[in-house]
Amino acid sequence: MVEKFVNNNIERIEKQGSGKFVGIKKYKSMRSWISSRIQMFSRSGNAEYEFSFREILNAYNHFHPVVREEQIEFKGSKLWKPVEDKIKISTIKRYNWIAVFGHTLTEEILRIKKLNYDVDQCYALLYKNQAVLEFIAEFPDEKNKILDNLKTSVHARYGENNTAKRVELEEWV
Repeated sequence: MVEKFVNNNIERIEKQGSGKFVGIKKYKSMRSWISSRIQMFSRSGNAEYEFSFREILNAYNHFHPVVREEQIEFKGSKLWKPVEDKIKISTIKRYNWIAVFGHTLTEEILRIKKLNYDVDQCYALLYKNQAVLEFIAEFPDEKNKILDNLKTSVHARYGENNTAKRVELEEWV
């Protein structure tokens, strides 16, 4: 039931009722619900309602157009530049250290650590390692990235192992 109120030259319409529509749980979007109403009225031969719902769908599509993924332009937008820069910084290039050492970089770092070398000494040993120097010579454009990866890995492995030792030594209550 709809009641119309006119007060101070302002017309206000208040709707009374449940506020629910048929198929609210069945459909995922308003667009699919309207489309189903068009099909239902088309099958039943009710041209007036079919036409009305087609117009409603046209209006809905005008104010809420369907956006497809290929229509969205992210590249080149000034707003996305900082995001793209952060993605470039956070992207980690993975190197095949097994091809370099014959085993993983972690195994090599832990082998050096067992010889009681500290972090800086471990990095220096790996940096001067003949296999690493050949690997860098093979990819000279990526020298800085390779060395950053090596340094980060050494510090990470030493940090992980130091934390594990500290946890073992602490008494858990």
